[in-house]
Amino acid sequence: MTLIYLTPKQVSITTADISAAEQLLLWSIRTWVMGMKRKTDFKTELERAYQAYGIPDASTLLDLFMYCLSFGANRSIDIRCRLNGSISPDELTLLNIMANCQQGKTDLAGCLLADLCGDQYLMQTKAHATAFTDLFRSRTGLTLTCLKLSPPRGSALPGNPKEAKYNKIAQ
Repeated sequence: MTLIYLTPKQVSITTADISAAEQLLLWSIRTWVMGMKRKTDFKTELERAYQAYGIPDASTLLDLFMYCLSFGANRSIDIRCRLNGSISPDELTLLNIMANCQQGKTDLAGCLLADLCGDQYLMQTKAHATAFTDLFRSRTGLTLTCLKLSPPRGSALPGNPKEAKYNKIAQ
């Protein structure tokens, strides 16, 4: 069976709708891209961030993943500013690639990655994503989840969307 994935056109979830682990990963991807664009020392910043979680070597694995992705990209990939609260469709795809790699669904991750990356870099990029997520989970216990295009029902209530969900359950 052949799977085909097309990046969605719109995403309505925001950084407030995702877990701290997913926020760290998204921030890392955005930091890497901005650092490359501006030619700044982003690697030290990433290493310090992952050092706080006890996994400074994760920054190297993420760096390898991003390098492979950037060399193998078959189109422009929409990565937003670190302070932007919205999540682009491509960023959602990258987060879901990492979540699927962490869950051992590497075929599905490869299918998602094929929308962004050419065949000649696909296997290597997927291998670096898997190495990163394995280290991330084994050393921190943090898991990444596959994200939907829109927030769960009820999360659009005033205040923090996650608190609103829990308040609804508690009542």
